[in-house]
Amino acid sequence: MIQYPTPVPAGFKLKVNDFLCFVKESKQIRFPKSKKKRIRKKWTKNKKNYGIVDVHKAFYDGDDLFVSSFVYEKIKSYSGAK
Repeated sequence: MIQYPTPVPAGFKLKVNDFLCFVKESKQIRFPKSKKKRIRKKWTKNKKNYGIVDVHKAFYDGDDLFVSSFVYEKIKSYSGAK
């Protein structure tokens, strides 16, 4: 899941770090056509409906903002940050 970035707050230094900010998580990627609660509950228990998804995160540490390279490019194109 990609969350779209917001402009960098004033006074924060933007630092790129893929080791901290790029994570792989297991998330449900297949869902039933039926919207009934009972059917959805069955599908959440089945491991075949799950997959590994890339997640890009951002972390604050003091006056530093650590982001992945993907998020950095999005912020750069969105706000004109350097």
